[in-house]
Amino acid sequence: MAEKLTSILQSNVIQDDNTKNKLLGAAFVVVNKDGPLASASAGHTNLPVSTSPAFTPASLAWAASMTKLLATISVLQLVERKLLTLDEDVRPRVPELAKAQILRGFDESKSGAPILEPNTSPITIRQLLTHTSGFGYDFFEADLQRWAKFTGTPSEIIGASKEGWNWPLVFAPGGEGRWAYGVGIDWAGVVLEHVTGQSLGQYMRENLFGPLGIKDTTFRSMPVSDDLEARKVRLSFRNPEDGTLTVGEMPIRVDGFEHDSGGAGIWTTAEEYARVLVAVLNGGGGVLGREMVDEMFQPQLTEEQAVSFKKQAPPGPMMPDYVGVEDHEQNFGLGGALNLKDLPGRRKAGSLMWSGICNAHWWVDRETGIAGVLIVAVLPFGDAVVNQMYRDLEAAAYEAFVTKP
Repeated sequence: MAEKLTSILQSNVIQDDNTKNKLLGAAFVVVNKDGPLASASAGHTNLPVSTSPAFTPASLAWAASMTKLLATISVLQLVERKLLTLDEDVRPRVPELAKAQILRGFDESKSGAPILEPNTSPITIRQLLTHTSGFGYDFFEADLQRWAKFTGTPSEIIGASKEGWNWPLVFAPGGEGRWAYGVGIDWAGVVLEHVTGQSLGQYMRENLFGPLGIKDTTFRSMPVSDDLEARKVRLSFRNPEDGTLTVGEMPIRVDGFEHDSGGAGIWTTAEEYARVLVAVLNGGGGVLGREMVDEMFQPQLTEEQAVSFKKQAPPGPMMPDYVGVEDHEQNFGLGGALNLKDLPGRRKAGSLMWSGICNAHWWVDRETGIAGVLIVAVLPFGDAVVNQMYRDLEAAAYEAFVTKP
C-alpha cells in the first residue's frame, strides 16, 4: 500500500527544478486505532532539488489551523476535569474578552468611523471552539479589513499575539444565526492559560504531547533544536499565471510567535500529527475520555449557523473534501467540520476534518476506523494540485483498508 501512496505523491511533486503544476514535497500517513497502516512521502523541502533534503514523514512544517484540533483537545481536558464547562461565560476569566465590542458598521457622517457596540452576551468555550463567538479573521471579513484600515491596525490576526487577536466581534456571541471563521480557538487557548497558570505550549507538552510520545511538534516560542531546523519545510507560493512555485516566507509572523497560538501556531510532522488521530480513534487514547470525544463528533451548529458555515466555506477550493458530493451537508463539531453524508469511496458520514492555510489536511472516520494526515506547505490555500492529490490519497487508503460491503 505504501507503494501506491508513494506513486500518487511522486506524480505530484518535483523531480527537478521545474515546478509547474507540481509541489516541492509532501508526506501522508494513514492510521487505525492500532497505529500507522501506511506512510509515504516524496519530493524535497526546498529548492534547488540538488541540495535540498528529502521530504519525509519526519519533516517539520507549519501546520497553521491544524493547531485547532490540538488546542481543542487541550481545552476539553479542562472541561473533563471540571475546571471549565463548555457553556459557562468565560469573560470573567479573561479581561480582553470582558471588554470585547461588536462592530456594527461605519458612520459615513464621521468619515466612516467604526460603530462599536459593547458586547453584553456571554462568551462560552463552546462558541470559541465552534467559531460562533463572533471573532473573525480579517481576510474573510470585509468589515474587519475596513476597521483595521481606519484604525491603522496591522493585519496580525494570525500573528500570535493577544493584541493581534483583540479585534472587534462581527456579531453577538452565539447569536444572529452566524458562523465566522476566526480566532476563537486562540482565545480558548488563552482561557486555558488563565485556568492552568501555564503557557499553552507548556500545557500541551505535559498533557498531550508527552502522553502520546510526541517530541518534535512545537510552538515557535518553544526552544527549537538544530535538528528540527534542518528538517524544516520551506513554504512555497504558486504563481496563478503559470502554475510554477517560488520559495519564500509568510507575510505574517510564523517563526517567533509572541504568544502560543491555539489557532495557528504549531509546527509538526506527518508522523507525529498522526499520533493524535490515533488517540481520537481510540476514544481519547489516554489523553481524553470517550464521552468528551463523542461530543467532538456531535454537530454543534444550529440550522441557521450551519447555513452560514456552508456559505463561508462551500465545497470547492476552500473545502475540497466535499467536492462532487451531491446535496452535501456539513456542520461543525469540536475540533473540525463534520460531513453529514458519505463521501463516495472515501470517508463516511459523521467524520471530522480540518486543514491549514498551507494546504495540510487531516480527517478522522470513526465508522470505518481510519484517519489520515497530509503535510504540505504551499500557498495560496485551496491549491488545485494538493486538493486532487489529497482526494486521490484518501480514496487509495479506503480502497486498501476499508472492507467493501
